[in-house]
Amino acid sequence: MFRSIRGKLLVSHLSIFLVLMFMGLAGIFLLSSQQEKNSMARLQMISDHTAKMVGKDLFFVGDMLKTICESQVVTRFADSFQVPALAKYFAEQHSTFSELSFIDSGGYEELRIVMGVESDGNREMKDNPFFLKSKELPGETFIDHTIDIDETGIHIHFIRGLKRYFGDQFVGSVYARYDLGMFSQTLSMMEVGKGGLIILVDEVGRMIASPGGFATGGEIFALAPDRDRILDDIKAGRKFSFRGEVAGQDCFLVSSPIENAPWVVITAQPYDIFMEEIKRFKGLYMLLLAATGCLGWVLVYILADRLTFPILSLRDQVSKITRGVADTIDLESRDEVGELVRSFNEMLVELRETSVSRDFLDKVINSMNDILVVIGRDGRVERANLHAREVLGYSLKEVLALHLQDFLKGYANEEQPWYEAFPWLLFDKPVETELFAKDGLLIPVLVTSSPFLDEKGAVNGAVIVAHDISDRKEAEEKLALYAEQLQASNKELEEFAYVASHDLKEPLRKITSFGERLNLKFGDKLGEQGSDYLARMDSAAARMQRLIDDLLTYSRVKTKARPFEPVDLNRIAAEVLSDLEASISDRKGKVTVSELATISADQTQMRQLFQNLIGNGLKFHKDDVPPVIEVSGEMLESGYYQLVFKDNGIGIDEKYSDKIFGVFQRLHGRKEYEGSGIGLSVCRKIAIRHGGDITISSKVDEGSKFIVTLDPEMKNDEPVEGGRNGQ
Repeated sequence: MFRSIRGKLLVSHLSIFLVLMFMGLAGIFLLSSQQEKNSMARLQMISDHTAKMVGKDLFFVGDMLKTICESQVVTRFADSFQVPALAKYFAEQHSTFSELSFIDSGGYEELRIVMGVESDGNREMKDNPFFLKSKELPGETFIDHTIDIDETGIHIHFIRGLKRYFGDQFVGSVYARYDLGMFSQTLSMMEVGKGGLIILVDEVGRMIASPGGFATGGEIFALAPDRDRILDDIKAGRKFSFRGEVAGQDCFLVSSPIENAPWVVITAQPYDIFMEEIKRFKGLYMLLLAATGCLGWVLVYILADRLTFPILSLRDQVSKITRGVADTIDLESRDEVGELVRSFNEMLVELRETSVSRDFLDKVINSMNDILVVIGRDGRVERANLHAREVLGYSLKEVLALHLQDFLKGYANEEQPWYEAFPWLLFDKPVETELFAKDGLLIPVLVTSSPFLDEKGAVNGAVIVAHDISDRKEAEEKLALYAEQLQASNKELEEFAYVASHDLKEPLRKITSFGERLNLKFGDKLGEQGSDYLARMDSAAARMQRLIDDLLTYSRVKTKARPFEPVDLNRIAAEVLSDLEASISDRKGKVTVSELATISADQTQMRQLFQNLIGNGLKFHKDDVPPVIEVSGEMLESGYYQLVFKDNGIGIDEKYSDKIFGVFQRLHGRKEYEGSGIGLSVCRKIAIRHGGDITISSKVDEGSKFIVTLDPEMKNDEPVEGGRNGQ
């Protein structure tokens, strides 16, 4: 061992290196153990205090619901049934409860307020266990800890039963939804330290609240090896601590159960932060190792001065190999350097006696997965790799007898030289074409060629490489087939929507008819509540009738479309203004129309487009401000015709600029503005059928500008499946 270079170097400094390494590892282990104990104790104290704060917050929320239920507006509602007053009061509480509902004594929802806005109340809770508890014990607040997750966040529910002011008769319950995101502020109040985190977790391991609201709703223990034990501890209200992953970070975690709730507070600190002290110690340790390395380098340098002379001689001879002047090295040594020198001398002798063989080149070419063919000046094959023979189906003898015209598609004139028949083979650019196989099968390929040129620039041959693209071509054909099937499916869906909406009219007419008969014959016997229910049914039927009519209008854009013909848009605008004359007069509005063009269009649909957009400008105007609408048009450089409908109305937030064109999309309640929310989607469908599209530019309280682009030269044999902007 001591005769080798490695042995001689290890003797000089390996012992020192090992001693320092073991001392450093022992110190790191002791420091890590003590630091872990201190960190765990501090995190547990923070977690326990946070759990108490969350418990107090839950009690405070229940107390706020009690205050709401004991207000005069709520206690008098069962007797006076003053829905507007209760709705207004509930709406004022939306900063605390995102949803408040009044459930009558029979378990039916009378009123629902969501984020301060009245919503349709149709919830039935007569069999709900929490409703039954509130009915049995009116005046008590109950919490449903079951987590409710939707697009607005994570929620729990509170319910409190009401009784008459005089007496204990149960008159109904107030059902409230509370957003757990409210706990984010409580969790943010505690200082965990650099990189620390406090989260709220339910009994199934889901993160239901965090300081920043990130990643809520996901399970944090899904990858933990002892997940079942952790969930059992949460359900049993036991504390636990371990090292695991939270939000993609390796952390130390501790838990604290929340009193009277099946939840726990998890406090975590990244392992990297915890290890900062140890890292500093590691830095000192590495510095010491560096010093040891420097000392070892000095020793190695002294030894290398005596021992590496043969290696330097070997290096010099290797550099001379490429110039063909290298010579063998004379060295008598039994260590690794001596063995290396003897191997070099043997290699040098063999290298002088050998050269690169043709077999080596053939192996490289035949290992290719692409077709490679070498042709001469006359266009005949001089060499072809194994893959070319396998794909084309020829033997080696057969393929060497081929001419380029025998397997490359498109060789029209046999007398024409191949570089004139296929000039693209002279340029290093890939071209898609097809090859003929021996059995007549056409193979789609991507061809790249590199020509051989003599000193005068004349073509002497070429190397042709072809990549088989059969799989890609097959995929493209499948994609085209899928697109055709999708177009047919969309057409069937439009026809179905038309038929379904048409067939819904008959049962709806019966509902309306029988409702009128019921009101005529038994209206005086139904009582105030019965009459209210009947009025609600009639109102719902009327809304359903409008929805069906609008859905029919939407489906008829294609199913009942008329042929394109020259349409004077000035005449269309005049007819629409005549139809809307009463509405314009009632609102003291003003509509101005600039000179418009005559385009190829569906006359009925153009009338519908103008009526919807001008009608929108009249409908969505500011209070006490007469609506002013301007209609103009111009021909764009792209060849499209652009219509602009500008108003001074209420406008919209730009983030809804795409949403408003969806079917049944509304930004306002039905009580604020009538309509079903389908008018703008009809406008978009009309614009798309006419080869264009519709967009909106708007700001709140600054009015809106609808921009419609149309192809002015639409033909009846040009179906349009998608809109084009044209701007």
